[in-house]
Amino acid sequence: MLKIYDLTIEYKHEPLGLDEIQPRFGWKLDSDSHDTLQTAYRLQLLCDGESVWDSGRVESAQSILNEYLGPNLTPRTEYDWTVTVWDNHGETAEGTSRFETGLLNGSAFEGKAQWITHAPDKASPVSPVLYKDFVVQGNVKKARLYATALGMYEAEINGEPVDDTYFHPGWTNYRKRLQYQTCAVTLHSGKNHLALTLANGWYKGKLGFMPQPNHYGDTTAALAALCITYEDGHEEWLGTDESWLCTTGAVQAAEIYDGETQDFTADPAAPQPARLFDYGFDTLIGQENEPVRCLQRVPVVKEFTAPNGDHLFDFGQNLTGWVEVEIYGDKGQKLTLRHAEALDENGNFYTENLSWAKATDTYILSGGKQTLHPHFTWHGFRYICVEGLQYGQNVQFTACHLSTDLAQTGHFTCSDKRVNRLQQNIQWSQRDNFLDIPTDCPQRSERLGWTGDVTAFCPTAAFNENIMPFMTKWLRDLASELGPDVSMPQVVPNILGNQQDGAAFWGDVVTVLPWTLYRAYGDKRILQHSYDSMKHWVKFIESQCGENGCGRRASSTATGWGWTPRRMPWVMSARARRMTTLPPMSALRGVCRSLRIPPPFCSTPRTRAAGAAAVRSLCGHSAPSM
Repeated sequence: MLKIYDLTIEYKHEPLGLDEIQPRFGWKLDSDSHDTLQTAYRLQLLCDGESVWDSGRVESAQSILNEYLGPNLTPRTEYDWTVTVWDNHGETAEGTSRFETGLLNGSAFEGKAQWITHAPDKASPVSPVLYKDFVVQGNVKKARLYATALGMYEAEINGEPVDDTYFHPGWTNYRKRLQYQTCAVTLHSGKNHLALTLANGWYKGKLGFMPQPNHYGDTTAALAALCITYEDGHEEWLGTDESWLCTTGAVQAAEIYDGETQDFTADPAAPQPARLFDYGFDTLIGQENEPVRCLQRVPVVKEFTAPNGDHLFDFGQNLTGWVEVEIYGDKGQKLTLRHAEALDENGNFYTENLSWAKATDTYILSGGKQTLHPHFTWHGFRYICVEGLQYGQNVQFTACHLSTDLAQTGHFTCSDKRVNRLQQNIQWSQRDNFLDIPTDCPQRSERLGWTGDVTAFCPTAAFNENIMPFMTKWLRDLASELGPDVSMPQVVPNILGNQQDGAAFWGDVVTVLPWTLYRAYGDKRILQHSYDSMKHWVKFIESQCGENGCGRRASSTATGWGWTPRRMPWVMSARARRMTTLPPMSALRGVCRSLRIPPPFCSTPRTRAAGAAAVRSLCGHSAPSM
């Protein structure tokens, strides 16, 4: 019997807020017959039971990345889709799924919501809370919240988080790309309360080797539009504007590196009208990758006192995330949690490897039973050092493992337990470092998207998990960072400034990663979208070569960051490379082979022109001339 399962659209299951105008469908087959092959398929798209598009019977064995070829999709619309499959044994199977489009264009916010901010005390660390009380009159069919922020935001409806995801809107190149999120929300009949709590996040917060603030701006702001669809068919919009109010909540300070302070005894600031903020809509895009969630809850395995007297808790495993605290306490009691990966040689709490990161969460209790955790920070840790507990106090600590919610796709076991443990460590480390972007580490004052790390790890990452949407978002940010003054950033998103010198292996990510993704997923679209970036890097390398094709002589102090080779011997300037033309050019040649076009860097003008013309045609004339 033939069965269809695992139906996806753009690699996702029943996505809410899909912003792809030409999505692609995929499915998997299961059969109790041997040597079963798909011979044909038929795709049908419906809206409210009415046919939107019918592919007809297509004679093809392809069951992934089958493109939608119907009329333009409508924003904010629910669609059902059906796939019918025929196999080589005469069997037929049918599967159904659904998705809902997002706004499809960030400009759709215009006229429905305005950017708002709080009182202009830019130096205050206290998180502002922007809120609106409103009344629902009638029976609600569905309600959707479209929201984003400059900074991080957390949305609540009637005192409850709207979903189980964190760190919105994610980290992108905010100057050119800002994600918004679509969320299904539940409303009460009568009075409702919508609140957005803001924090500095990646936008305004302290980042880098010597943490500096305001990389993208010095003011947090929010943009949100709530669309209520009633049973009778009419819609009501509630958007951020000057009618919203601003106050403060428990979050008194929140920085990614430092940690978070919550004071439940603090009096909220007197409500005052929100202020309009001058920011456009042209950079807005729908959520591209999967969100960050708590993937696993880890209990304490050991409670003990260190030789120096510190009160420590061991979770038995290094992880990325935060600690949830369930506690009965007195009003005003101060509880402090410090985080660390290891103990020193004497068995004491060790934090020297954290660099500038404080990795400290502080809670001032309201009294009674409370469940606490941070909202706008995370830590890399195995141990916590707890200060402020009372003798015999009823408390429970649980570590929450946070990561971008990627589906595991690869499995490996063998007869050697050591190799199996190594594979487990690799998978765990990947989850620890794939938090919205592919980071180098989760614990110290860095946590940046180093391009070299991705170059080295991308084949393994693609084996372990479905990283396609995750890396697609990151590659689009990489492309947005390129320009005359940046040959290739060492980190994406780029907070290190203009870098006119590239770095071997780091810069190669722009050719290696798209090629690796294509080999893993068979997705030619990633090659098309990355082609200009790949060409940018290869041309830069060529510009650094002499007439003999070898790299030019480098000065002894030239590096990508201005550090001396003695201090950072693993960094090479573009001018110092002798062998870097091979990896990027080899990858680009592979891309051209897969697309059945001549490589654009062929030695003769004729073949060069032919390759360029073929690529421009393939990419919809988006690729410029060579």
